[in-house]
Amino acid sequence: PQEIINYAAAHDNETLFDISQYKLPLATSTDDRIRVLNLANSIVALSQGVPLFHAGHDIARSKSLDRNSFNSGDWFNFVDWSYTENGWGRGLPPFGDNQANWEEQSELLGYPALSQLTSREITRASEHMHEMLKIRMSSPLFRLQTGASVMQQLRFHNTGPDQIPGLIVMSLDDSDGTAVVVVFNASTAEHTVPTATSDGRQFRLHPVLKKS
Repeated sequence: PQEIINYAAAHDNETLFDISQYKLPLATSTDDRIRVLNLANSIVALSQGVPLFHAGHDIARSKSLDRNSFNSGDWFNFVDWSYTENGWGRGLPPFGDNQANWEEQSELLGYPALSQLTSREITRASEHMHEMLKIRMSSPLFRLQTGASVMQQLRFHNTGPDQIPGLIVMSLDDSDGTAVVVVFNASTAEHTVPTATSDGRQFRLHPVLKKS
């Protein structure tokens, strides 16, 4: 696991926030856009291996759709640690590697509903990232040390021909009886998935999420 690096986006190409703006329907609400980022960051944070988060992933950082900002200066590359703005809409990104997308970028950057996030939304994204990292650090089950341990202690549910699309359910078991169930729900519906263990153990919501 220590040789596996997991990430949703890195320094190459668009930031996680920016690539999401290309892919999400224009009618997507701001809250749901943040939920998309939170979901991606959660999957990385709670997966086995080494999680990699590009600078500003936790605060919805944008480079105004610039896909290669190596020579774009501080105007497009800045990170606002005051959480006042995320960088979206600072202008049409430089010609370089962006010219082929200028028409689509102009439309997106000028779309009123995609105006800059507020401090509330940026702060909430940051809080969610901190919650996920606290959960990761709360149990060694999220940081298994060998491939054999992963194969033995990690199980996926909601699989096979009857699986529910958009839903990932995994369980982690330790030899001391500790067990963790993780659910990633990318759908807009509420689901119930049986994850009963052989000894009938009952599960409770993680304390970090209980206070969320």
